[in-house]
Amino acid sequence: MGWVVALSACTQLAPTPEVTPNVAFQELLNGLLATAADDGANADQIASLEAAREVGAITPEVMRQALENYGQCVAELGMTYSWGDPTGPPDFPTFTFRVSVPTGISNELMDTCYASHARLLHTAYQLQPALREAQGRVIAEHRDAIIACLADAGTTIEPDATVDELRRAVMTAATGVIPGEVDSPPPGFTPHDCTGAAGMTIREFGY
Repeated sequence: MGWVVALSACTQLAPTPEVTPNVAFQELLNGLLATAADDGANADQIASLEAAREVGAITPEVMRQALENYGQCVAELGMTYSWGDPTGPPDFPTFTFRVSVPTGISNELMDTCYASHARLLHTAYQLQPALREAQGRVIAEHRDAIIACLADAGTTIEPDATVDELRRAVMTAATGVIPGEVDSPPPGFTPHDCTGAAGMTIREFGY
């Protein structure tokens, strides 16, 4: 039996804030669209990528529908698809799902469904600036709680630290790794998870 964990959707989604087109994101979408047909993306997924290029973001509603379509595809082939609880900002949640592949069914069929309905869109959703900005707003809103948690973990950070500095400090407290400086935790390192202070997970702090 095989399990796949990725992104899923919630039942009620908060209103999505307006976004402005981002050049780097549009270039990412251009690259994905250039290979979409060869990657096996269907017409609906390609249309969603093209729409995202125009508006500058992939909304949670669009992402949920693509993942719903993926779930229906694998279910029709005899696999079990289930949603997990969404995490992260209400307006741009991180979606989780699980696919169980019974013995006798090829994982390639699951991969084909994912490529057809969601893979490129899912990649762009997770990398879009609007998602990171939404995560940043949540981190800023919970600044005091995050700093207090870091203090309990023995990490001192300035009260006016930027969102990126808070991200970095939380990741280091949780993993012992300092991005760009230390690639592995020191001997005797004890991890401290301060992501919950913002109601998120290490996934949202790391993206």
